Amino acid sequence: MCVLSLFMRVMKYRIVNIVVSGNLGTKVILENLLFELGNFYYNPESYHGGYLKLSSGLTVTIYRTGKYIMQGIRNIEGIQTSFEEMKRILSRVIDTSRIEKPKIQNIVVSGEVGKILNLGKLAISLPYNVEYDPEQFPGLIIRVSKSLTVLLFSTGRFVIVGARDIDEIEKTIEELGKILED
Repeated sequence: MCVLSLFMRVMKYRIVNIVVSGNLGTKVILENLLFELGNFYYNPESYHGGYLKLSSGLTVTIYRTGKYIMQGIRNIEGIQTSFEEMKRILSRVIDTSRIEKPKIQNIVVSGEVGKILNLGKLAISLPYNVEYDPEQFPGLIIRVSKSLTVLLFSTGRFVIVGARDIDEIEKTIEELGKILED
């Protein structure tokens, strides 16, 4: 869990999911992976991608085009660990020298600001694109940028989605902290 001190408040947050993607550098015959790898699942009647299960419990989705997606990673270090395991497993069936390193597509963070919030008042005062309709959704939706969104709840809990690096998360939390300090 990461802690960011702002003025007199301590905001706590943790990464709950990292999604990365990349390219294997070759087209893939998913049926072959099904027969060659014991930890690969593929059912074309239910989905057009196959699933490679890693020892950590993470699943890598692999497509015929050679694209792959890993999700469920809980920390930045886990990206490289999962990538290396995927390469090691796939080295039995494809040339892994052409595999592209994963790129972060989304980091999801949850945390708390440490106090109860008046979302109606905040919705009016925030300098961002804000949506608040408590009859539709119990939280304040703050669109910080085209890709980054903060969901803020009256309990003081928040969720950040759409970040691509830790610096972006920390900057957003710092800005949120400054706004909530008032």
